[in-house]
Amino acid sequence: MTLSREHWAFLLAALGGHFMGIPSVFWKEGEAYHRTAIGAQRRRQVFNAEIIYNLLAMAIEKYFMAFFEANHVMPDNHTFTDLINSANRLRPLDAVLVADLKSLEILQDICPLYQDTQRRSPTEEQLNRMYDVIERVAAYCRLGMIK
Repeated sequence: MTLSREHWAFLLAALGGHFMGIPSVFWKEGEAYHRTAIGAQRRRQVFNAEIIYNLLAMAIEKYFMAFFEANHVMPDNHTFTDLINSANRLRPLDAVLVADLKSLEILQDICPLYQDTQRRSPTEEQLNRMYDVIERVAAYCRLGMIK
């Protein structure tokens, strides 16, 4: 779905988003989730692997949403696959990053309407890879937001 510049101006101004130099709310939220996940590494008695996975997943989604907001488009949906497909239409993603995101997405397959949901706890190796992935996603999105 593509909105006109006027519609985006209204929507983003209402949300306090990225318009006329106002920083994106999505980007700020992504950074907050990202910082929390980094701090969670030091507080494993409070933050288990599943919580950290979800913090990182939320940060990834928010970074992508800031990218879409800056480019005046809406993603197909919110799964990593949907975000990848929508982003690729605007600016190609690195194939390794795509593979990494898809391999991490299967840990929580919770969106199909008529299928059983699946949740797996990530291993330490998967969490470490996710910390790397989020840096690459943020760099991709940041470059895609520059006008």
